[in-house]
Amino acid sequence: MKEENKKFKKLESLTKYFIHPNTRFYGGYIHNGDNIYLCDDNDSMSDEEGKENFKINVKQRIENDILYTDIKSTRIYKNGMKQNDTIHQELELKKGQLLVYVEHQGFVISEYKMVTVDEAKKIYDILGGNKNDSGANKG
Repeated sequence: MKEENKKFKKLESLTKYFIHPNTRFYGGYIHNGDNIYLCDDNDSMSDEEGKENFKINVKQRIENDILYTDIKSTRIYKNGMKQNDTIHQELELKKGQLLVYVEHQGFVISEYKMVTVDEAKKIYDILGGNKNDSGANKG
């Protein structure tokens, strides 16, 4: 086996790789305890023939530390059948809670840790070895 290993170069280092980051920006609001009207958004979509086949309205407000969300949507299927959906949600919030805006959902609590652009830059600088790099895992 040692004789065989002499035929190959030895791997001396590795290059750092990570999963491509999600660079989509999300609008964010940090709840400060105020009662506030967040959104009344309307959107629609059309099929490939230009016929409108989906409409949605999202209304949200925060009152007494509760996020109220009301969503009404209508979908028209190719066979002409219509589906109407109505959703009402109430979510308790704490002061300092970050809410991020997601299209067709309104403001939600993200299932992911969210950071500002400046915080993300710092993280990627560290990953790239530009600052505070201990030298571990250098590629």
